[in-house]
Amino acid sequence: MSSNIELNQTNPKRIEWIDGARGIAFLMVMYSHLMYASNVLMYYFTPVFLTTFFFVSGYLFKNNISFKQLVEQRVRTLLLPFLIFGLFLIFSQSIISFGDQAPLKQRLIDFFLQIHGRNDVLWFIAALFVMNFPFYFLIKYAKDTKILLIASFVLFLLSTIYLQHLQLRALPWHIQLFGFGCFYMTLGYLYKQHERRLNFLGKKGILILMFFLFVLLLFVRQNIFHSSMINFTSSYFVFDAIIITCLGITVIVYSQKSLNGGGKLLTFVGANSLCYFALHGKVYSALQVLIEKMFVKYSLEHTVQIDFFLGIAVTFLDALILILPIMFINKYMPFILGKGFKLYK
Repeated sequence: MSSNIELNQTNPKRIEWIDGARGIAFLMVMYSHLMYASNVLMYYFTPVFLTTFFFVSGYLFKNNISFKQLVEQRVRTLLLPFLIFGLFLIFSQSIISFGDQAPLKQRLIDFFLQIHGRNDVLWFIAALFVMNFPFYFLIKYAKDTKILLIASFVLFLLSTIYLQHLQLRALPWHIQLFGFGCFYMTLGYLYKQHERRLNFLGKKGILILMFFLFVLLLFVRQNIFHSSMINFTSSYFVFDAIIITCLGITVIVYSQKSLNGGGKLLTFVGANSLCYFALHGKVYSALQVLIEKMFVKYSLEHTVQIDFFLGIAVTFLDALILILPIMFINKYMPFILGKGFKLYK
């Protein structure tokens, strides 16, 4: 991230708890894509693994830059990597593929339209790019904390009504999600302003209590009310999603603050989450093909327990395998990530 809101910072003075928080969130993302992913675990992951990125993005957002500077930074560090990695994935699929693919022309059209569910493998980067701009104007014109919070909540409601209640079709470049993104970016932005006042949340007892409440509320939703997962697109009831998601984000943030990043692997994944987002799919696809061939060869059967451990193992193995390629990109091809140059002054 650059010093502001991208996924991959270029600032040498890194904030380790931020990298750790993003590292946890992205390991959850990687796990969610696997065929071995447990629905039980996913119920607890989905409220936080994407919203954490938007929270951190709001925390890092600078309000003292011009719109022209914002466009330059986001095009260089989000849109450019999105295009480079996206086109690389599309053309590589035509050469090496672990599944059936649509015709190349259709995949290119879908990629540039960015409509949810249609070859939008890098949708999150596209959505993050788009949401920077309404958020910029939101904090520019709603400078009062209360107005900013109310305005972002109204946007959250609009997106919820569009998707959860009216269930209307997805729009190009994930515009229907901007209310959710702006809301959690606002929470991160306001958290930075009041960070010192909220440090009491990092006390061990309070942190344990919040984690317990997070797990308990999700357990009740899942096993008593049989409600669907809470994810980045909120839930039908809105407030349950906000309360549970905020509890989860707070636990992640303060656990990483207390651990100062939570370890080298977590901080590396968090610092390079754009690269991981773009490249992890090929690795886990290959790993899953190899594992399934082994199961066939040795006449093994999948069980809940085996798949649970396979999911955890493949997630971490995927993260480890990508360390060297990502280090190579950072050292020899940093321009792919928008580093080392500016589009204009």
